[in-house]
Amino acid sequence: GFFGFLRAIIALARWRLAYAMLLSTVASLSQGAGLLLLVPLLDGIGVSGAGGDPAWMAYLPEPLRGPGGVLILYVAVVALAGVATWARAVEAMTLRLSFVDDLRRRIHASVLAMEWSAFQRLRASDIMQIVTQELGRIGLGTDFLLRLSAWAIEVAVTLAVIVRLSPFAAALLLVPVGIAAILAKPLNRRSRARGRALTDAARGLQADLDDDLTGMRLVKSMHLEEARLRRFDLRVAKLRVGQIEHVGAVAAATGAGRAVAAV
Repeated sequence: GFFGFLRAIIALARWRLAYAMLLSTVASLSQGAGLLLLVPLLDGIGVSGAGGDPAWMAYLPEPLRGPGGVLILYVAVVALAGVATWARAVEAMTLRLSFVDDLRRRIHASVLAMEWSAFQRLRASDIMQIVTQELGRIGLGTDFLLRLSAWAIEVAVTLAVIVRLSPFAAALLLVPVGIAAILAKPLNRRSRARGRALTDAARGLQADLDDDLTGMRLVKSMHLEEARLRRFDLRVAKLRVGQIEHVGAVAAATGAGRAVAAV
């Protein structure tokens, strides 16, 4: 589960994970700050028709007061967002590869340490499927974890602003949040179920392909080409259906969350 994944990645790279989360948060906040500066920038140069320097400019250092100073500040914030985004991308990829490579080494070591009787019960295709595709999907969880940390900061800041503007509006947020939590449970369960079905379908396809390649002499000697081809086509169709259903389930969960957030 998620907490098992979290414990594993913390045990492997605690400080690297913290650094990557920090970069993700800085990138997210700097991007938001750049957008927020656009409105006062337009106000400061008179596009909004307000005229004069807005009151918030009084809090800036003397060299940055005025439209020119705000423009310099805006460019600096956007540049910071770009640097933080680049550093986050590099660090996230490094963290993901380190985590996946560590899991691959551990699985390989476990296979080599198995007793021969237990090893004979394994299918080579299952091991290949886990070491290649499944671990690659697990590695994507590191990106989700980094985005989750940035989202948590954004939500906390947004909620603090809403509470400051209107405690009543903040209280009203509990209603859509409760609805979103209720809707999320069955949709997330459906997404996980479709993900497991997709994994099983991919594993079955890999196993059939491996059996055909390793047992080609037997297939040809018994004239099983057509039967094996039909079986392979069924596996491909099952995998295609699983992929479509999984994407649909994830999209439904995402769409429901966005709809409630819009309300």
